[in-house]
Amino acid sequence: MTAMNSSEFAVLKMRITARLQKERVATFDALASELDAPRGNVRLALEELSDEKAKVVRRLPFGLWDVTENEEKAA
Repeated sequence: MTAMNSSEFAVLKMRITARLQKERVATFDALASELDAPRGNVRLALEELSDEKAKVVRRLPFGLWDVTENEEKAA
């Protein structure tokens, strides 16, 4: 995993959320490729975005990720 400072990591999480709101489901590998971001950082960002407090994204079957219903309404 490539080291990112907290502001870079926050930007990555916003980019992931925006991408999922716009184009819907994706695997973390696809997100890493599309956003030109390290896979490990994308995986960690997705885990943080899906935790009990955030609930911004949700894990779907077959390794897919999507925004939650709350994020869909906010978009």
